[in-house]
Amino acid sequence: MSPRPVAKPSAEEVLEERFARFRDESAAFVRSLSDLADFRANAHGAGASELNLRVARSVFSKWSLDILILLHTERRLGFGDLRKALPWISSRVLSTKLKRLETHGLVHREVLPTRPPRVEYRLTDRGYMVTKLGEPVLLYLRASERLYRERVAREAGESPRMVGAGRPGR
Repeated sequence: MSPRPVAKPSAEEVLEERFARFRDESAAFVRSLSDLADFRANAHGAGASELNLRVARSVFSKWSLDILILLHTERRLGFGDLRKALPWISSRVLSTKLKRLETHGLVHREVLPTRPPRVEYRLTDRGYMVTKLGEPVLLYLRASERLYRERVAREAGESPRMVGAGRPGR
């Protein structure tokens, strides 16, 4: 009698397993950092949740992720290029967000010696680190959403190829 063939795991199962392993490794890494510094609270009595929310609201406020992702992808962009890529944001708000990201050390602003002067933005090493650390989260969300939609379509008897074929709206 020949052995039964082992069922090959689905793409969804492989994705979940790999990200579960990454989650566990990330949690171990975070625990190892507590040996170096106390990230749980500060001298003013703020707990870890409050501190995390304060950082997230400050650094990742509305439009900040859009700007960081664009600069990560494009490497360098002028102010006008950012405005074209983000047509739903006003020039004033874009300028404010760029200044805030610069204050947090995530974006570098360089005035180029041209006539008229041109301003170019790029991620700092710290900004690049933040976008690289966030990349697995975005990949997980993209892949798991696509796989979930395909499974729902299959269960409904629809073609999974058509799921998500349209352009997402804002």
